[in-house]
Amino acid sequence: MAELIYDDIYTSLALYGMGAIAVGTVAAAASWIYRAVKKNAHRCLYAAVMAGYLYSLLNLTFLSRHIGQYGNINLTFFNVSSLFPMSDMVHYVENFIMLLPLGFLLPAGMKIFRYAATGLMIGFVVSFAIEITQLLTTLGTFAIDDIVMNGLGCAVGWMMWKMISLLVKVHT
Repeated sequence: MAELIYDDIYTSLALYGMGAIAVGTVAAAASWIYRAVKKNAHRCLYAAVMAGYLYSLLNLTFLSRHIGQYGNINLTFFNVSSLFPMSDMVHYVENFIMLLPLGFLLPAGMKIFRYAATGLMIGFVVSFAIEITQLLTTLGTFAIDDIVMNGLGCAVGWMMWKMISLLVKVHT
């Protein structure tokens, strides 16, 4: 299972990594020019990382697919196929990982997402928006499992940010 997940992540990075780096570089340059006056260099890095991540997320969920490719609705919770149980588990893990960086990046850069309610809810809202858009554009299947796993991934990312921010406060 780990090898399948690694292969999928590696393939996504190979396909979209250079584009994400390019978008991040352009965002960093624009942010750096804007922030240079304010002497806020860490915001430049944050903008570059966030832009690269969002570009990768858009490619993974929308831009790499063809209209009409899917368009189904799956409201069954964790319906693991007996024919391909490993591929289903890989799908769940990948959906968990997909929004984990968002849960970490949002509170790292924007104070409003540092509150538990907003920080934990954003994953479910973003995931629901992705699923609805995929359904309406037939670029994906609306699946309840995806919303749950994306939301949990974002929540774990937020908790990781919270633990790291508490550790940094303790040691400074």
